[in-house]
Amino acid sequence: MARPENIANSKISGTTTPIALVATAELKTGETKLKVSEKPPTGLEAAGQFRIIIGSEILLVTGGQTTEEWTVTRNVGEGSKEANHAVGAPIYHALTKEAIEEILAQYVTTNTEQTVSGRKILEAGPTLKGTTPTPAEVSTSPGTIGTNNLELTASKGGNTSIATTGEGGAGGAQTISSGSGGEAASAKTASLGGSGGGFTFQAGGGGKATVAGTGTNKGGGGGAFTMRSGAGGTAAAATSGTCTGGKGGTFSLESASGGNAETGSGKLIGGEGGSFKLVAGEGGTGKAGEGGAGGSFTIAGGGGRSGGNGGAVSITGGYSTKTAGNAVIQGGATEAGTAGSVEIIGGKNEEVGNGGIPGSIIFKTGEENPIERMKIAGTSGAVTVAGSFAVWGKTALASQPAEIKPEEITVKALMEKLNTFHKNYGLTA
Repeated sequence: MARPENIANSKISGTTTPIALVATAELKTGETKLKVSEKPPTGLEAAGQFRIIIGSEILLVTGGQTTEEWTVTRNVGEGSKEANHAVGAPIYHALTKEAIEEILAQYVTTNTEQTVSGRKILEAGPTLKGTTPTPAEVSTSPGTIGTNNLELTASKGGNTSIATTGEGGAGGAQTISSGSGGEAASAKTASLGGSGGGFTFQAGGGGKATVAGTGTNKGGGGGAFTMRSGAGGTAAAATSGTCTGGKGGTFSLESASGGNAETGSGKLIGGEGGSFKLVAGEGGTGKAGEGGAGGSFTIAGGGGRSGGNGGAVSITGGYSTKTAGNAVIQGGATEAGTAGSVEIIGGKNEEVGNGGIPGSIIFKTGEENPIERMKIAGTSGAVTVAGSFAVWGKTALASQPAEIKPEEITVKALMEKLNTFHKNYGLTA
């Protein structure tokens, strides 16, 4: 394994200052012992190697770092050639191209722990994992905020100075990918490819509260987790034409498609598409009847501004040429208490008195005779209908939805009311 590549700052910040001078005797071509006027900076004294420049020659220091006589390697490449160097010639520490490559190689590919300026950038093992030191304990409240450890930012798109119609460059893309599963390409009996690598983003957990005695304990909140697409650009220049702000970036979370079954003389069955699950957190445990509430979960379309329409929300079962996927909205189950309700509420209009109209709730199936397929049913609970409730049926009602006046009714009563509109509704309590 290559020696660790050591680096150090200039002795005087912001300046290019020699770290030493050639001392006692001239360094001639072919010689590998360099006598210097002083020891190198502390950062270069550790076991390993560092690079220096004398005149136009790059030399690699591989020994004697804690003394005033260094062992050097000549002809290290990078366009450098051996030369004689007189007594008093300045010696500069240099971070060259090959030095940078050595640093990257040792920190990314070694299996030993690596630390730079107190920051552990690689733990033992082949995994790249960075951690920053925990701030020191203080006697005041709150404690010191932890420091950032990892920030990955792609470059901004380039500007254009064109005087006619111009378009700025697109910002740089960013990709972080887990590894693909391995192949079992030589198996004769049965073949099963390896699973793809998992991928996890996780915010930090809240800290413990450990007051002893009669004080109140409340654990710290877990760290917030945000994934957000980019904002649309502002249209701010003065013009007599139309100014339209840029559309916000699309945000997609998608499970992967199932694998194809493309060859073989037997039955070919494609793999199932990946499941997709968004689940709010469970409440914490406590004494009987005193556990924490489960986290809420909200899906909301974006609000319109200055008279613009609000964004739609769609929950749709998957398309199929055979049996399409169901879309299910279900209240939560319970062991002994009251099970969760399902509420579907039309949008509120803040200015009804000024001509605004509250949002409707529409249940509509996608068939020619949809009402025969549509069921509104309770089990042991009742179905409550309040406000304007519309059900699209056959052609006779396509443009005139049935309406039930505001009241609370059971499933059976609802069915009776619907049956008065059309004898073929097929709805049963």
